[in-house]
Amino acid sequence: MTDLDHRVQSRNWLQSRSWRASGVALIALISVFYFLSFRLDRQHLQPALSRDDVVESKRLAKVSMAYGDTNRLYHRALNTHKAHARRWGNSMFVLESDLADGYWNKPNYLLYLLLEELSKPTAERLEWLMWVDADSIIINPAIPSSVFLPPADFEHIHFVGSKDHNGLNTGIFFLRVHAWSVSMLIRALALPLYRPEIGLGNNADQKSMALVFNETKGGIDDRGCKDNVVYMPRLWFNPYEWPHSYDGKKGDLLVHFPGLGGTRWGHMNRWLDAAELMPAEWEVPLIETHYLNSTRLFWSRLRTARSVLSKAIEKLPKPEEKNEEKTEEKTEEKTKEKSKEKTEEKTEDPMPPEQVTLVKDATARLTQIVQEDADDSAAVEKAIKDVTSALDYKTNPVSVPQGR
Repeated sequence: MTDLDHRVQSRNWLQSRSWRASGVALIALISVFYFLSFRLDRQHLQPALSRDDVVESKRLAKVSMAYGDTNRLYHRALNTHKAHARRWGNSMFVLESDLADGYWNKPNYLLYLLLEELSKPTAERLEWLMWVDADSIIINPAIPSSVFLPPADFEHIHFVGSKDHNGLNTGIFFLRVHAWSVSMLIRALALPLYRPEIGLGNNADQKSMALVFNETKGGIDDRGCKDNVVYMPRLWFNPYEWPHSYDGKKGDLLVHFPGLGGTRWGHMNRWLDAAELMPAEWEVPLIETHYLNSTRLFWSRLRTARSVLSKAIEKLPKPEEKNEEKTEEKTEEKTKEKSKEKTEEKTEDPMPPEQVTLVKDATARLTQIVQEDADDSAAVEKAIKDVTSALDYKTNPVSVPQGR
């Protein structure tokens, strides 16, 4: 029996008939005293957040759905999200009727909300939508959703999600209010029509989005989606309750219940009792969790990767122009450039062919890891090191990248 079971059993014991008549007033007084002392202690003991610790505010709304003959546990779970949204000044939208067939309600509802927001003046729009499945429960409302969003210099990132052993999981994710997101959802919704040969399985919307994310062509800039998607470690904002245990820890934002079948209800009921009756057991102030440091390191690594890739591309020899019909203007410009080069200091020696191969391979590997496995910090750091080693190959030829 888990610690959570013991706590819930204690709650049931206190609700027995012998206690109901004589203990209600006493419990109420104790609860009020505990609540006030807890709040005062927290306010007194918790260190003030410095400017660097404050999470940048974003105009964000949570989105979910619960319609038809749904289990009441879903509504209790969504109430934890609504309370969390109110605490951080976020909006929340819940779809309460069918828009499409089955799993396609999620992308259709998101598309509807995106179009509605994009029709508003820029200053009045939301910036991000956070999708939360109705079988997820907030257990640490002290964590703002905005802590997971990309910094201002990652404006090209429009989707922040996570993966599990099956690949992309769309139970919890963040989507930027942007034309890119509209284009992505339209393509995901249309995929069964223009690629009917693909079997999407039970989680059709999830599989469709995963396939669209892997495309390298199409979209608003005809470059696909890969460069605009990033995956964070799943445990940060999408930890699961498994049949045997919770794979998160105290202080984590929420608990999610995918793939539990009919046993989901018992697990959800126990966690909802804990979240509703004993919130202090799981709440940890943001500054006392790993989130601020972990998210900063995450974006810092990607910033370093981007810088290293840019340096590598700059160092690689440029492909020669094959267009023989050059205008006089271009010829004149090239003549001026060559003349300027002669007057400048001696330039670097050209990159030898074997180094060109090493740098190209290493940059391709780093690009792939950033696009598909950014949640693997060790893989990102190794790939960065491999590109750096390849660029230094002339001075240190034994330093040859060995792959992942």
